[in-house]
Amino acid sequence: MLHSTIHWQETVHGWSGLPPPEHLDLYDALTRFPDEESFAKLARFKVDYVVVHTDLYAPADWPPIDARLHASQGRLVLVHADAGGRVYAVHADGDGRR
Repeated sequence: MLHSTIHWQETVHGWSGLPPPEHLDLYDALTRFPDEESFAKLARFKVDYVVVHTDLYAPADWPPIDARLHASQGRLVLVHADAGGRVYAVHADGDGRR
């Protein structure tokens, strides 16, 4: 929740301390992000942006994730990057449109 105060956008976490329906399903799918199932779940939650906290990954764990992110160009468009992470716009159809 604290990170969301930087942008004040809605998040999939909810805001009242009660997780929204299907919350655990979404988080399970996001452990394999980006893949078809995670894109489907993000679309169901009407997610426009994804924040990837690159600084929270162990150095050995990051390369395969980074490769999947690069392979998802068109569905993910990098809109911001800094030392701690990246923000991607999510395009469900893969052609740059939401």
